[in-house]
Amino acid sequence: LCQCQCQIQSTVNNKQDLDRKMLSFCALSMSGGGLLWQWIRWRRAAAATAAGDVDRNPLFTDQGFALATLRTRFPAIIGRVIQHNDDVLTDERKQELAELSKQVQVGAPLPAIGHEDDALPVGGDAVRRFALETVHGRYAKAGWLAMPWFACETYLYRCILHSFGYFDGEARSFGVDPWRGEKQTEMDSERARALVDAALAVSSEAQPLRLLMRFALWGNRADLSYTKVSDTVSSSSTSDESLLLCDDSGDVRRFFLRRRRRCGTIGYIADNSGTELLLDLVLIDYLLSSNTAERVVLHVKAYPTYVSDATAADVDAHIDALLRRATSDAQRQLGARLRLCCNAGRLAVRGHWFWNSALFFDVFGPASLRRYPALSRHKWIRDSIEELRHELAQHTIVFVKGDANYRRMLNDSLDWPPTTPFATVVSRFFPGPVCCLRTLKSDPCVGLASGVAEELDGVDPAWRFNGKRGVIQAALV
Repeated sequence: LCQCQCQIQSTVNNKQDLDRKMLSFCALSMSGGGLLWQWIRWRRAAAATAAGDVDRNPLFTDQGFALATLRTRFPAIIGRVIQHNDDVLTDERKQELAELSKQVQVGAPLPAIGHEDDALPVGGDAVRRFALETVHGRYAKAGWLAMPWFACETYLYRCILHSFGYFDGEARSFGVDPWRGEKQTEMDSERARALVDAALAVSSEAQPLRLLMRFALWGNRADLSYTKVSDTVSSSSTSDESLLLCDDSGDVRRFFLRRRRRCGTIGYIADNSGTELLLDLVLIDYLLSSNTAERVVLHVKAYPTYVSDATAADVDAHIDALLRRATSDAQRQLGARLRLCCNAGRLAVRGHWFWNSALFFDVFGPASLRRYPALSRHKWIRDSIEELRHELAQHTIVFVKGDANYRRMLNDSLDWPPTTPFATVVSRFFPGPVCCLRTLKSDPCVGLASGVAEELDGVDPAWRFNGKRGVIQAALV
C-alpha cells in the first residue's frame, strides 16, 4: 500500500501512467477493505494537483520586496496625500493619515474602518463589513508586517481613504480623489501625449494589433504608486524584444482572425490612469474602429486606490482631455471617436468593488465557498461576484491589464514554478478566453521558458519587480 501510494504521488502530472497503476492497486484493494476508497481519494488529489486546482500560499509582508514597500513607498505615498490635499483636509485628517503611516512602518495592529456613507456607488456598507471580516478580522492582531501582502495593500488603501474622509458624507474631502492632482499631471504630460501620437501612427500599419498591444503593455510601467518604474516609460521600450519574456500577441491576432473580427463584446480590465489609460484607449479605439469588436466594456475600480488606478471618472476625464487639451489633430479625433462610441453604447465603463478588494480570481471557480467561507455569510457580496463572473463570461475575450490583476490570477503566490503554463493557472477559474498584459512589478510569474528565470536571477536579481520586463500571456481555449 505504501509503495503504491508513493508511486501515485510521484506521478501526479502523468495521467496515463497514473491510470495504468489503477489495475494493480485495485487488485490489492480487493484483499484490503477500504483501500479502494483511499486510492480514489489519492486519485482525486492527484488530478487536482495536475490541473493546478490546489491552494497556493500568498506572499507575506515580512518578505523582501513587500517589506521594503511598506517601510519606504507607502510612507511616501501617504505623505503626498497630505501634501497635495491641503484644500480639503482638516488638521485632524492630516494627523490621522500621519499616524496611519507610522503604524504601518512599525507593524502595528490593523485599524478597523468605521461607518461609511452609502451615497457613493461602491457597494455601500456591505463591502466594508466584508473587508472587516475577511481582512481585519483575520489579521488585525498580527499587524501590518505579518499578513498576506495582497490583503495588506488593498486594506491599506481603503484605510487611507477612510482617514482621508473619502467615505464621510460630512467631510470636505467626501468623494474627492486623493490623487486627482497627480493623475491629471501624468495625463497631460508631454511624454503621455507623445506616446499616444506614436501609438496612433502605427494604427495604419500591416499588423497594428500586435504593435498596439505592446504600447498598452509598456504603458503599464506608468504607475504613480511606483514612481521608480513610472519614470522609465518611453517610446523606445515598445520595440525592445529582449524585455518581452513571453509574447502571445500573435495567438490573440489569430484568435480574432478565426472569428473574422466579429467578436461581439470584448472586455478590458484597466489598471492605471494617465499614460497607461490613454494607450489603452488607443487600443480600444482600434478594436472598435476596425469592427473587431462590436462593443467594449471597460472594467475599472469603484473608487480610488493604488494612487493612479483608473476609475469611471478618470475614463471620462481622459476622453475629455483628448477633446479639449489635445496637442495634435490625431488626439482630438481619437477623443471624438471615443466619445461617439460612449454615446452610442459601443464603449461602456463599469466600476466594481471587486477590483478594489483582496479577493483573487479563483473566487469565480467552483471551490469558491471552500476557499472563501465568509461568502456564505455575505449574500450581497456573493451575488455581486456572480453577476461580475457572468458578465465576464459573456465577453468573447477579456484583456487584463497590470501587475495587481496578474497577481490576482496567481493568488499572489510564489508557489507556482515560473515554467507553469499560464493556461494551467487561469483555466481553473477564469470564465472565458483571457489575455494579460503586464510589466513585472512584483514577484509572482508563470509561463516562462525553461531556464529563463534562473538566467535572469543571475544577471538581474531584481528582474521580478523592477518594471523593466513584461509579458503578454493568453489562454484562449
